[in-house]
Amino acid sequence: MTAPNLKAPATITGKTATYSCTSTLAAALSNGASSNKVLKVNTIRAANIDTTSAFSVDITVYRSAANTYIANAISVPVNSTLVVLSKEEYIYLEEGDAIYAKGSTSGKIDLTISYEEIS
Repeated sequence: MTAPNLKAPATITGKTATYSCTSTLAAALSNGASSNKVLKVNTIRAANIDTTSAFSVDITVYRSAANTYIANAISVPVNSTLVVLSKEEYIYLEEGDAIYAKGSTSGKIDLTISYEEIS
């Protein structure tokens, strides 16, 4: 596992991932254990796609077989989008790390994750 030098990276590629939350905590974005990359997560947006009810979302950073919550049971109003993480509060996913997420009800919360793949 070799993390890239962030002061002088070889490449930086902007990417966007999408994920429809289930009611089980699962990986929404992963950085492989031997990727030789770091992922700079700039934004995470949670959208409630239901037209009648609010639903909640949990989002964690998974590292070393443990989840650390960055959002726990955050309510997303009907037909609304909530910014869970903004560019001003970015996080890095090292090799083997992941963003995990779950919704209070499957198929009601969609995530959009904007990130940079640095190698």
